[in-house]
Amino acid sequence: MEKLIAVNGEQYFTRDTEIGDISVLLLHGWPDDGTLWRKQIDFLSQKGYRVICIDWLGHGKSSIPRETKRYNRFRLAEDMMSLLDILEVGKVHLVAHDYGAVVAWEIATYRGKRFESFVALSVGNSIAILQEIFSGHLFHYYWLILHGMSFSRKYYLRNDAKAFHKKFAQHPDAEYVLDKLQGEGDKTFFTIWEKANPALPALWDYLRGRARKVPKITIPTMGIYSHEDIWMTEGQMKNSQQFIDAEWRYELIEDCGHWLQLEKPQEVNHLLEDWLKKHTK
Repeated sequence: MEKLIAVNGEQYFTRDTEIGDISVLLLHGWPDDGTLWRKQIDFLSQKGYRVICIDWLGHGKSSIPRETKRYNRFRLAEDMMSLLDILEVGKVHLVAHDYGAVVAWEIATYRGKRFESFVALSVGNSIAILQEIFSGHLFHYYWLILHGMSFSRKYYLRNDAKAFHKKFAQHPDAEYVLDKLQGEGDKTFFTIWEKANPALPALWDYLRGRARKVPKITIPTMGIYSHEDIWMTEGQMKNSQQFIDAEWRYELIEDCGHWLQLEKPQEVNHLLEDWLKKHTK
């Protein structure tokens, strides 16, 4: 069932199969919406799981708050906990990609008792990303700054969208994203993650030795990285193990870019099925 659900004063467009004793919460990232998970929704529901998949605020069919702070990852994490309360779900597995994984790492760290397990696709722990940046990959992550700038949309669309076609060549839904970027609709989705969660203060705090100390995650966690990912480096995912005080599993998918759940759905689905079966009590 697809419906809008009021969560902490905003409307979240939610896909909920509603059937199944064990729930899986799917969180998409930038610049996508919940349709990114269509291959997993069908697969997991056929395996008997209740699948819950949202559009983040500012994305897809969810509401679009005007206050930038409303998109801060900590507030979005609280929204997901409230959503689960509203839906009255029991056991939950958390599966997230890209910026959805940024939020999910916060959830798993501070609200892990609510979940059976956590699976992060492409993006690892935020501190592991900072470590990776300052270990020789500073210029690889230039987009963390670029995407928060007001001119970033123009940058991607200039010269017949040359930069867009180059950076999104791997994305199976590239034309869908481009249509949203060029169309008449709201463009909040394209820059809001970096505006609400700016990289520069985090980079500065890390340089000054003030990176936030976080508790270790105490639920089984799997990181999945794709070998041809041009946005994220492998080290940030592999090194996320240091933040886990529970079972850690790392999987590398070959010949695949950043949007692995659409590029290699069978491999991703097989990994999820094996993981969820093992960690469902």
